[in-house]
Amino acid sequence: MRPRSGLGALGLRARIVGAVLIIAVVTLGVAAAVLLGPLESSLRNAAQNTFESELRHATVDFRRLDLTSLLISGRAPAARAALFNAQQQLGGRIGAAAAVLGYPDPRGNGQLLLSPGREGAAIEASSLNDVARAFRRGKPVYSFESIGGTEYARAALPFENGRQSWVLAVRRPVDEIPRAVSAVGTAFLAAALVALAMTAVLIIPLSGRLVRRLRRLRQAALRLANEGPGVEVPVDVARDEIGDLTRSFALMQSKLRLQEEARRAFVATASHELRTPLTSLEGMLELLREDLQSEAPDLEDAWSCARSRSSWRSSAGP
Repeated sequence: MRPRSGLGALGLRARIVGAVLIIAVVTLGVAAAVLLGPLESSLRNAAQNTFESELRHATVDFRRLDLTSLLISGRAPAARAALFNAQQQLGGRIGAAAAVLGYPDPRGNGQLLLSPGREGAAIEASSLNDVARAFRRGKPVYSFESIGGTEYARAALPFENGRQSWVLAVRRPVDEIPRAVSAVGTAFLAAALVALAMTAVLIIPLSGRLVRRLRRLRQAALRLANEGPGVEVPVDVARDEIGDLTRSFALMQSKLRLQEEARRAFVATASHELRTPLTSLEGMLELLREDLQSEAPDLEDAWSCARSRSSWRSSAGP
């Protein structure tokens, strides 16, 4: 028989190890996908909820500032100083996040009313598209944005000042979220590698032991086929399916041995029982042949042999 190609040509041990490792890898991959995706989403939601709560509890009131003078003339020193201090105060209260006032230009783009300075560089680098949305909707807008490779939580809060609509734009770095997800992913990967290594360490010896037990049973079956039922079957005391199979095979071998012994006993008995009458019959036929081959055959003696044979057949039965 030609060997099979592909997976069929692999041994049982290789297939067991491969199947277990594939199942482990798929399980770990699904677990990672189920865990890491929702984890990042949960962290983002938690960061956004905290951000919103901190902004609600901030006591800086930008509605009392003289923003109209800044809109008419950007050179109002007192108004500029008051706005700058208010921005710095709010930024300090919510975790040193940058804050600035903005409003949309006629094309709907967010514009800065006052430069936030070095601390608020993320504001100037931001797209400010949330400012325009908040201005048009009249409702707060919260979102996330990557600015300069750093993840930021964004807030655009509309309010009224001097019959003019304004928007407070706030940016706070939340780069701890990617770091946390990365740390969890690294830990999960390390745990997955350890789990795969432990699986391989445990399954390879186990599969090897199972294959050795099956190989011994196969060799015993081949010897039984070639040498007869007198072959001894290896004893397997394990309480599992292979052990049950080995014990069933040993029971079959013992039954075959008993049948062979019964057959040999019957043949020996039948041979012994048939040997004596056949020997006597052969002797009488030899005497009859000698009488008939003589020059003057003794018919009386031949008839006597024939009657003796007939009486033996009658006594022997049908």
